[in-house]
Amino acid sequence: TFIEKKRGEGKSGKLAMVAGLNKFLRIYYGKVTELYRSLPAIE
Repeated sequence: TFIEKKRGEGKSGKLAMVAGLNKFLRIYYGKVTELYRSLPAIE
């Protein structure tokens, strides 16, 4: 996984976890934003 890859690069456990969470949140935010933009506007 991404976090294991970061640990293998020499990052500490906490730093690798934060990097993994940041990546997850960027992907999640992008998907949710894309979904809401594709919904029809409610007037």
